[in-house]
Amino acid sequence: MRVFLFILAVCCALAAPPVEFARAADDGRLPVLEALLERSAAGNPALSPDLTQAAAAVRAGRTDEAVERLTPLADAGDPWAQALLGEVLLRTGAPANLAKAIGSLTAAANGGVAEAAFWIAEYFDPAIGLWPDVEWARTWYQRSAEGGYAGAAYTLARNYYFGGPGLPADIAEAVRWYKVAAEGGEPLAARVLGELYWNGLGVAADRREALRWYQVAADHGDLEGLTLVGWALVTGEWLDADPPRGHALLDRAVRQGYPDAIGRKALTLFLGRGLEQDVDAAIHMLMPLAEAGDTLSQARLATFLSMTDDGADNLSRALRLARASAEQGDMAGQFELARLLITRDAIRDMNEGRRWLERAARTCLDQRAPDVANLIVPLLRAHFPDSPVLPELERMLAPLAGVLADPALLQRFVLGP
Repeated sequence: MRVFLFILAVCCALAAPPVEFARAADDGRLPVLEALLERSAAGNPALSPDLTQAAAAVRAGRTDEAVERLTPLADAGDPWAQALLGEVLLRTGAPANLAKAIGSLTAAANGGVAEAAFWIAEYFDPAIGLWPDVEWARTWYQRSAEGGYAGAAYTLARNYYFGGPGLPADIAEAVRWYKVAAEGGEPLAARVLGELYWNGLGVAADRREALRWYQVAADHGDLEGLTLVGWALVTGEWLDADPPRGHALLDRAVRQGYPDAIGRKALTLFLGRGLEQDVDAAIHMLMPLAEAGDTLSQARLATFLSMTDDGADNLSRALRLARASAEQGDMAGQFELARLLITRDAIRDMNEGRRWLERAARTCLDQRAPDVANLIVPLLRAHFPDSPVLPELERMLAPLAGVLADPALLQRFVLGP
């Protein structure tokens, strides 16, 4: 039972994702076109046949035809034609089109097209825009978000989280706008809310609430959402166990090559959770990712190998994999290398083990990873109670009492029966 709990904790806590805040509108997205196509698919009678045909031309990459169709509609005052024309001209990248694009987008934004206001905000955004202006960027992001564009609400939330442009860091406002964005259909916002509630960043830690938002992300095909909700259903952690549904979600992410999903699927095989136990299949599932240099997979595979009964050879392989991961700065690898050096008689080196454990602790603090801290603390208390990082980890964990796994179970594994 102790081995099961430990492997479960290591392979999942080490995989707890760091909070990532990618931009909602990456270079491949055309928010005005996307909004028009959605309205067209819904049979919106307000869209003229000419505008629908222009949108189809944009979608097909026929830029000249699109501009030719859109220009008279925009000149006649159609705000959606103005918005799409501005988007097309802006995305051509031609300097000669810039003034016309901004003028057309401004007219559209004043006509109520929230997606057009977002483009203007990006034009003024000091981080990415061609004409940096903090106040104008803030104003136009706000207008776009309040007008109902989820991508702008996500960007506004991100700006409140980190502070800027023109905004102070304000976690409460960030969470509010992340929720607006998620409820408006922005899966990145739902994933970030999951991460915030999972780790207690700016909100009270609540794993069920986190998984609710991960489910929203999963409903939009987000791979991290599919992985974490699937895992919770397989294991019955924080959700009522439903292994068949959980494996179906995991498999969707596995088929798309998502490393975290592959690692968790391998763990279900290693432990026999919802599937027949197959240790060899679990190891072989992780091997390609580890050999390709994926540091988390290297750390997980090291854990698997160290828990098998195949003697010194597997322990030696585990040590090499953990070291390769650790030396690339991976928190999982740093912890696993430290654990092996501290707890395994054949390779014990307490001094080096302490160095790697404290490096893992520092990485954990930098990345705000409480699940990993919950693994590190029992090792530090048992072997290095004078470590200067121990109080810092304990302070990070204090607000999460009752949310994380009982560290006493992990400590009993580290110390023995």
